[in-house]
Amino acid sequence: MDRERILDTVHQAAAKLRQRGVELIAVKPTGSVITFFLLKSLSAAHHLDMLYDSGQLQAILEEIFTCLLKYSRAVRIKMLTWPVHNYNNCVQYFLENLSKYMRKFQTLLNL
Repeated sequence: MDRERILDTVHQAAAKLRQRGVELIAVKPTGSVITFFLLKSLSAAHHLDMLYDSGQLQAILEEIFTCLLKYSRAVRIKMLTWPVHNYNNCVQYFLENLSKYMRKFQTLLNL
């Protein structure tokens, strides 16, 4: 697969995440791949959780990694974890910040 086709495939697969406010960041240390997700909203965290629960997140990542690593066979992810406490931390982060913005907005309205 040439570079252009690889990038096109990766961009199409990543678009499935980006359209809901999720950016994928991947790091490839020796022998593994580590992924980070940048969530731009509370709905993005919920969408990522739904993709994880349905197995679609794993399929998207396998497609991206197969292209990025230039394997002739499909990459199979052995373990993909999205612990409940990580999801809860995301939700808490967005709710705390929403609360801060609401207080600032209320202060501006009272001026």
